[in-house]
Amino acid sequence: MGGLNMKAIGKGFVSVLVLMLISILVVAVVLFFTSITEEHLPRMAFIIQVLSVLLGSTIAAKIAGCKGLLHGLSVALLLVLLLMFLNFIWIQNPCQWLNWLKTAGIMGLAGVIGGMIGVGLSGQG
Repeated sequence: MGGLNMKAIGKGFVSVLVLMLISILVVAVVLFFTSITEEHLPRMAFIIQVLSVLLGSTIAAKIAGCKGLLHGLSVALLLVLLLMFLNFIWIQNPCQWLNWLKTAGIMGLAGVIGGMIGVGLSGQG
């Protein structure tokens, strides 16, 4: 049982991105074909992010088989950093640090929970 399994973290992070992309496409189709308004979009996006981190962290920790807390938290941290970077590049609006701290905390919690689930599913923990 060594350190962090970077391959597992990478697969978990790619899983997060794929899950987010698929979920966003589903939400777009639902918005197009229903009377749901776009005012619900920020809440839906946040739910998609949290669930994607939860599932991606579960995948990473299951692959690693140990240290689920750290693997899950690493996946969440990568997503938060990517989102902050994209926010800085495209929106070019000064970050609202309190919102980012709240988001990072919730994503971290989802990552930790996903990590615990993943190690439990691996049968090695």
